[in-house]
Parts: sequence; C-alpha cells; structure tokens
Amino acid sequence: MIALEIQIERVDDIPLLMARQHKMGLPQVVDQVLPPHGNRQGLSIGQITQIWLSYILSEGDHRMMVVEEWVSSKLTLLSALVGEGVSPKDFTDDRLADVLKALSDDETWEQIETQLGQHLIRVYHLEDATHPPGQYQRLWAS
Repeated sequence: MIALEIQIERVDDIPLLMARQHKMGLPQVVDQVLPPHGNRQGLSIGQITQIWLSYILSEGDHRMMVVEEWVSSKLTLLSALVGEGVSPKDFTDDRLADVLKALSDDETWEQIETQLGQHLIRVYHLEDATHPPGQYQRLWAS
C-alpha cells in the first residue's frame, strides 16, 4: 500500500496579493531595473520582492527576521504561485537586507516607479456636454 501524505496550508489572501503584483508587472520591472548578480542562485530580486511584499501586506508586519519562517510554512503555495521552487534561504535577513538596500537607491526606485506607472495610470474623461453627470468614459487603461 502507498502511504499518502497530506499537507495542509492556509491560503488566506496570498494568491490575490501575488496575482495583483504579477498583473502590475512588479517582479518583471524590478528584475529589469535590478538584473540578478551572475553568482546569485535562487529566486530573482523581483520574485523575492513580490513574496516579501505579499508577506508584509498579508501579515501586517514589516520585520525581516520572521519572513524566512513564514516562507517555510507556505512553501507549496508560494512555489505554485511563483512557478518554481521557493527556498526559505532566499528570505534570510542578509538576502532581504540586500534587496532592501538595492530598492532604497533613489535612481533605482525612480526607474521602478516610472516603469510601473506606465502600466497603471488610467485616464478618465469627466463630465462634459456629451456625458451626463455621474457617467464617465474610460479612455485608456492597462
């Protein structure tokens, strides 16, 4: 008889947070602005940022020291959402500090904001003679 192993993970809001960030293009933009170092293995900076931001928003906690443990408790879910194996070692204090240092550079952050903004801005045509009050027309959106 084959032994069946059942693993239970709470999903919570993590898939929603990860999907929204993916739709925004957050991991791709971060990876484009901050290409990974040739010797670095594991997740990219964009993927780490996406998971870390999901942790912050889901748990309401900005501390770095607990992210590795949180990731350990959600490996199956996070690996499925990212599309590749996630390791808790991608979320050590040292690795997160490196990501934070890279994101804190003003020029880098401006590039990320500019690229993200190009996909997120929506322009609406507000009230005028052709549109009665309370109605709007969507002119452009991502």
